[in-house]
Formats: sequence, structure tokens, C-alpha cells
Amino acid sequence: LIRTFGDSVNKYLELKNPLSPDRAYLRKNLVYSLAECAIENAKNFDELSIFEISKVFQKKEKSVDESRKIAFSCLDGDSFFEAKGLVEALFSYLNINNYSFDELDDKELSYIHPKKATKISINGKNAGFLGELHPEVMSKYDIKKTVTVCEIDFDITLKGISERLYKPYSKFPSVLIDLAIVVDEVIPEKNIRDLIVKETHDLFDSIELFDIYRGEQIKTGEKSLAYHISLRSQEKTLTEEDIEPVKNKILSKLKKEFNANLRG
Repeated sequence: LIRTFGDSVNKYLELKNPLSPDRAYLRKNLVYSLAECAIENAKNFDELSIFEISKVFQKKEKSVDESRKIAFSCLDGDSFFEAKGLVEALFSYLNINNYSFDELDDKELSYIHPKKATKISINGKNAGFLGELHPEVMSKYDIKKTVTVCEIDFDITLKGISERLYKPYSKFPSVLIDLAIVVDEVIPEKNIRDLIVKETHDLFDSIELFDIYRGEQIKTGEKSLAYHISLRSQEKTLTEEDIEPVKNKILSKLKKEFNANLRG
């Protein structure tokens, strides 16, 4: 498996008593085995996502660097953008706000497609990467689908979680808005979410990204983001007359800032 991805066993720690010959080394990443699992299941599933949280071991000159990683692989017709959406959804759920997708320049990742890859940064630190498997790797397998892998440092991820600020509980009920918009693929989900939170001001209660869609119903190069937005007042029960101007303002700002359109 190591050689399949163009890697060298000399970079790995060898086990004295391995369970099997093909599992004779400690893993220095999780993506090889996850990619292999996705590929092996390609004949049985049109779409597949597999994740793992585990330790990896980097061989040093006189020591071993042990760390924890979060990793997953996606098997799909457009697996790169599907995987990127999963990362955005994860960070949204964990309340990680200061993250970015940057240009990936890592010669160690020769098994990754150079034009379908990105570095993941959290609080300015290199947290991991996301990328589609290189065509040369995929040519060794008899499948036509694409496979994308992602690996993120677990501890950097934990440190990136922002505290949720305390807000006095309101005795008035919340009102839920369901909003689905279509935006260009390159626009980070975080930017959309931040704008929505900003425009709801004191009425903001919570926001949940519950669906990311790419497919026949929207143009290539675009994505649909669907949100549950909860609004609540500290002073009264909100009515339709209160909510409608807020919703219209959000849509207007999204259109102006990101050329986003309401999905019909």
C-alpha cells in the first residue's frame, strides 16, 4: 500500500511482530488506508464517505513524533467539492471560525492531484490538507469514480474552536427561517455564515448548515448552501412582519457581497 502511493518504507517505523506482512509498519498518515477502503468499495457504492480519528507516527532521526489526526475519504463523481463541503460543515458545527483554504505546495503529497488540492489552515497554522487522488494513482485501479482524501491535525482543530458567548435566555419563543442559496464554488461557507450572523444582529439565536448540494439542478462551479436560522427577541414574540425585513436584508447583502441567489 505504501509503494502504491509512491512512498518509501524507509520513512516508516517497522513493527517487530506485525499481524500480517502488509501491515508491517506504523502509519505516518491515515489517508492511504482510507483511500484504499473507498476504492475497494467502489464497485458496491456510487457514493461513500469514511472517516477515522487515530494516532500517526513520524519517524525522526533519534525520536518518534506521535500525533492525532482526523481523516476521511470520499468516493463520488465530484468528490473534491463534496469533501471540501464536509470540512466546512465540520468547522461550522465545532464553531471554528478562523480557518482558510490555501494553495497546497507539498512535494511529499505526490499522490494528490496538483490542481484539485488545498491546504487547510486554522488560526494561521497549517492544520492539514484536502485533495483528490492523482490520476497516476487511480490508474492502478479499475474504477472511473474520483476519490478525495483529507487529513487534519486533531489538536490544532481543538485549539481552533471558539467559545460560544453566553447570552441571557429569552422567555419568548424562537422563530426558524430556512434559507437555501446558490453561490460560486470558491466562496467559503464561513463567509456566508458570518454575514448572516452579522445581519441578524440582536435577534440572532443560532445557525445550522444542514445541506450542501451540487448536482444537476444547479450550474457547474456553483453550490447550494441550506441553513436553519433561529431568531429570538429578548423583548417580544417575533411575528412574520418582524422576520420578513430581516430575511430580505440578508438576501440583499448576500447578493451584493457574493452574488448569491435564493434557490427556488
